[in-house]
Amino acid sequence: MTLVYVIVILPMLCGFASLGVDWGRVQMVKTQLQRASDAAARAAITGLVTNVTTAQNMAVLWGGKNSADGTSVVIDPINDVEFGTWDTTNRTFTVLSGAARSNADAIRVTARRTTARGNPVPTVFGQTFGMNNCDVNGVAIAWMPPFAAYEPFSYATGALVGQNGGTGWSNAWSGSTTNVVAASLSHPSGGLPTAGGAAQKQNSGNTNMRRDLTNSFGQTAGPMWISFLINPGSLNSSRFMGLMIGSGVGGQQMYIAYSSGLWTMEQPGGVNAIHPAGATPVAGVTAFLVVRIDLNPAGNDFTYLYVNPTRGIAAPDVSYTLKSDTDFGLNQTAIFINGGGNTNPGRIDEIRIGSTYQAVAP
Repeated sequence: MTLVYVIVILPMLCGFASLGVDWGRVQMVKTQLQRASDAAARAAITGLVTNVTTAQNMAVLWGGKNSADGTSVVIDPINDVEFGTWDTTNRTFTVLSGAARSNADAIRVTARRTTARGNPVPTVFGQTFGMNNCDVNGVAIAWMPPFAAYEPFSYATGALVGQNGGTGWSNAWSGSTTNVVAASLSHPSGGLPTAGGAAQKQNSGNTNMRRDLTNSFGQTAGPMWISFLINPGSLNSSRFMGLMIGSGVGGQQMYIAYSSGLWTMEQPGGVNAIHPAGATPVAGVTAFLVVRIDLNPAGNDFTYLYVNPTRGIAAPDVSYTLKSDTDFGLNQTAIFINGGGNTNPGRIDEIRIGSTYQAVAP
């Protein structure tokens, strides 16, 4: 009778052992794969601002820096990295394919240990019941929040103050000594969509026009892109005009402009100014300036300036100038048109703010 009990109970004991040992191992591997997919997705979304291939490579690299069940995680750049759009209302991910992947604002990465890949998680006691292994996945989605805003200066000629057009702005322009002129500026190589007029600094005095974005920036990590057309009025000493980014409250400001005959990135007043090599402004000649800011809520933000990059491609095709000593702070919304010097009728047009290069250089 004792033998009968042993025969009956032994499979049950093996089952409980399988549940405890094998299930615990599977859950451990699942946690490890989840960490790998999280790291891969976060890295991939930063690479997306360059192009799809860079995003895939970043996912492979950072996924591989993690291990699951004692072996490095392998991310397949084609089958494990998906590009798509994220619906914040319904919390759904819609996959994009082919050329449409460059318009993605989210990436889904799946880290796998499966039979199809030849690397399932093996069981120990489960083999007693014919379950030799188990498929395990870890899935993560990284989303790049938009900072979309557009100002085409599509207004009647006259004072800019009080004008409230465009998209992505929470208020009207405030300040003084900037007018709207009828003619819009054009990209140096053509093709950039434009509308309306342009903002022009008055010949005398200084201008400091402000407008605020609907969506603030600085509190989350990730890239923000800004582009605008600018036509220098005068390059004499003390003549300057450009965009000031940030309010200076709770953080620093960055000025992107022409000043005394040079393109410049600087804190207000010429502090810590750096100038792009091989690119200089020309009075009366329109330039296309693109700024990429890699926002870091925990420290300094990295700002890249590109002068006259080609529009309509996946990433800027000219060298950049990097400034890494600025901390914009958190919850920033302010964008200024700032200029100074008499006889300096500089113009700015087509301000675009977005989360990818293609969004600001269509």
